[in-house]
Amino acid sequence: YEFGFKAQLSDYFGIDVSLFSKDIRDLLGVEFVSTYAAAEYARFTNVDFGNVNGFTIALDHRSFGMLNVSVDYTYQFAQGNSSDPRETATRAEAGEDPRPRQVSLAWDQRHTLNAVLVFQKPGDFSVTSIVRFASGQPYTPSIGTGFGASLEANSGRKPSSILVDIRSEKHITFGGLDLS
Repeated sequence: YEFGFKAQLSDYFGIDVSLFSKDIRDLLGVEFVSTYAAAEYARFTNVDFGNVNGFTIALDHRSFGMLNVSVDYTYQFAQGNSSDPRETATRAEAGEDPRPRQVSLAWDQRHTLNAVLVFQKPGDFSVTSIVRFASGQPYTPSIGTGFGASLEANSGRKPSSILVDIRSEKHITFGGLDLS
């Protein structure tokens, strides 16, 4: 489900707010099957599940002169019973409870901030920069072997990251050809 609201704040600024919730069913997982001869085996089937909830706030600045800016922030959390289709079988093999429980999914990224800056003179030049900040995604830390040495699945967080892309373009005429 998604609910959005978009409004013009002024002649040059607009805001967009979206709330979302996604129920995920039939992810690949392991199902245990018992036969009439008391044999048990595992098979891959669509049994895992999850959900993603969050919101996005975006602020747009329409072209005012040569500058155009947009910024958006997303907060979300993704939880489910397993990110890895083999996780249930691995827990059962290790003597742990194989039943579903809620953990952060591997793609759970709580905070994302995007900014797009465009400085241009149409037909002459443009410089575009996209900056993205992303909080770390979950992982399962390991601290050794033995009693109590393993930690809960996806209980650690990778470090945050920043990605900056820059693209520039200059239009020129050379020998009757328009080049960029």
